Amino acid sequence: ENRLGLFTLALLSEQRGLLDQAAEFYDRFLALDPDNAEVLAQRATLAEAQKATDTAIRLRQELLRVSPKSLQNRYSLGQLLTDANRDDEAMAVFRDLASDFPELGQPHVQMGYIEIRRTRHSEAIRHLTEAAKRMPDNAEVPTMIGYTHLAMKDDTRAMSAFKDALRLDRKNVNILFTLGELQHRLGRFDDAVRTFQTLLTHNPSHTDALNYLGYMYADRGIRLGEAERMLKMALMKEPSNAYYLDSLGWVYFKRG
Repeated sequence: ENRLGLFTLALLSEQRGLLDQAAEFYDRFLALDPDNAEVLAQRATLAEAQKATDTAIRLRQELLRVSPKSLQNRYSLGQLLTDANRDDEAMAVFRDLASDFPELGQPHVQMGYIEIRRTRHSEAIRHLTEAAKRMPDNAEVPTMIGYTHLAMKDDTRAMSAFKDALRLDRKNVNILFTLGELQHRLGRFDDAVRTFQTLLTHNPSHTDALNYLGYMYADRGIRLGEAERMLKMALMKEPSNAYYLDSLGWVYFKRG
């Protein structure tokens, strides 16, 4: 068979969305030339698009043998192994990447993610701290550190991590909400109020924030008119939400 012809037919089939047909042409090519790095990469990418994870892993491993220094392939292999819950193999890939490319933070992020999944939180923090050193402008890393500290029931360190994340992504409502919850839980009422107010400046219809701040006011017996207004806004979007109804009932109770 003509390899160039098979490669051309594979590409044309992909362009037309005929993925199974494209895979067949690539496989026929690789039967003739199993060490062709370009075609192995194309076939692996196609397998990923088809959600054929085991096939994609096998092809990425073949490509690793043929082209052992390819950063993109090694990283893709690590991600595939992670997605397949083959954590020990994935960790080995990312450890090698971190060793060979010490300036990169992403392998440490991936190792941190795997350790979080394995509930090895101290190890996760270690890897994520290394990632943060290499990715100082990436808010995702301190956010992951914050959630890991939460899982360890260390609210103080979690709050510090979420503050770091917020400095990098000031309008992120998920970070703001979690930080506000932490501040309230740690007895920092005024800080929590300011955080939720900031969140609502960025997203005035954030129903959970409207409820949380409204409940905080009601619980203190302050700003009850504002609390009622916020809770009614939340209920306009989710009229059957039991938590929001309970918070509004608390406002009415406080008013007498």
